[in-house]
Amino acid sequence: MAVSEANQKIFCDLSSTSLGRRSHPAKVLIFIEASCIRGAAKSLLTLLDGVSDVTHASHIPPVYFSIATFHRGFCGEDRAPTEFLAAVRKRGVQVYVIEERHPWDPRVISLIRNVIGRADPDIIQTNNVKSHALIKAAGVHRKRRWIAFQHGYTATDFKMKCYNRLDRWSLRSADRVVVPCAAFKSQLLSCGVKPHRARVLHNAGALVPEPRIQDINALRERFGFGRDTRVLLTIGRMSSEKGHMDLIEAMKLLVCAKRSMECNLVLVGFGPELPRLQAAVRSLGLAFRIAFAPDESDIVPFLYLADLFVLPSRSEGCPHVLLEAMGAGVPIVATAVGGIPEILTDGETAVLVDGRRPASLANGIMRMLQSPALARGCARQAREVLRSRFSTETYVRNLFTIYADVLDSIEADSSCACPAPLA
Repeated sequence: MAVSEANQKIFCDLSSTSLGRRSHPAKVLIFIEASCIRGAAKSLLTLLDGVSDVTHASHIPPVYFSIATFHRGFCGEDRAPTEFLAAVRKRGVQVYVIEERHPWDPRVISLIRNVIGRADPDIIQTNNVKSHALIKAAGVHRKRRWIAFQHGYTATDFKMKCYNRLDRWSLRSADRVVVPCAAFKSQLLSCGVKPHRARVLHNAGALVPEPRIQDINALRERFGFGRDTRVLLTIGRMSSEKGHMDLIEAMKLLVCAKRSMECNLVLVGFGPELPRLQAAVRSLGLAFRIAFAPDESDIVPFLYLADLFVLPSRSEGCPHVLLEAMGAGVPIVATAVGGIPEILTDGETAVLVDGRRPASLANGIMRMLQSPALARGCARQAREVLRSRFSTETYVRNLFTIYADVLDSIEADSSCACPAPLA
């Protein structure tokens, strides 16, 4: 990975911090609950893939990462029962598996303390509400520097709603709290996080190589799409905040307004809303226009099949799938919610519409489909924005700045604790 001139200067600036002055690598222990590769897990793998090249090119001492993750019904640390654990181990990263016997297992607290003692990290990094609460309950933040990453809230069940409420108690104790977009910063302040402890770190993306034409054609055959069929695509967890129902209603409006338009929608993803969404498609008589693909591990052929990527979310941070669509050069229509306007600009890199309004979504889709020049221009500009502002290099640079900030605060605290020499 070539480090740009601007980032090279910032990395040189980092070399004068405690991160750059260390005689040995800084150790970061990351707590995460993940089984598949999406959301926080995808950000973590992006970090692991990018950090080696960046530190080598910029002559900064490497950061040593280890991972702690939670699992139930798990036997032994040598096995890799999930897609995420297999991907982490493939990268040669030490993994600590914390076994849970049941929800709210009190034994987990002592297991966390044991893992931290074994890893002996300079920095503890947590992801989302569960790990925040457990680190606070274990009390380890009193002796270790702690960075909490809050990726947003999804109230999928009673347990997660309880964890969400616990953020008000836990996040105040973190040395830094990191969110994926500036729009989420007000949530931190409402939880009692001090403004000087809040940081924004946008996710990273990369250009997406085009798959084999056979893979794209196989999808076209699978869904029965003709060569002239225009394909709309959305990808994401099927939960209420993702706005899939708004998109289905927008599709109904499009079909009614343009009965002759050969336009089909594919929804890729799974989640608790999937049965309700499938029932809505049937009741609206849209089964001939809308298809579901709930179990897909490779989304790249879908991106290259699509004429238009649609993100109808009601709440978002810095969604990976949006960055992937940008990297594949797919024209985008998205709702202007959360951090999306921090990534895309209406009329320049995408068409942005109001959230929770199917009519606005339908108009945005129609606007992009009826203007090929707009679609091509937005797709081209979006790829350039991805390359210049949301690269892995930029992500690692900004994260290292946060690490250096936290490590420098250790030195500041130590100097304050030393008594002044006698005159």
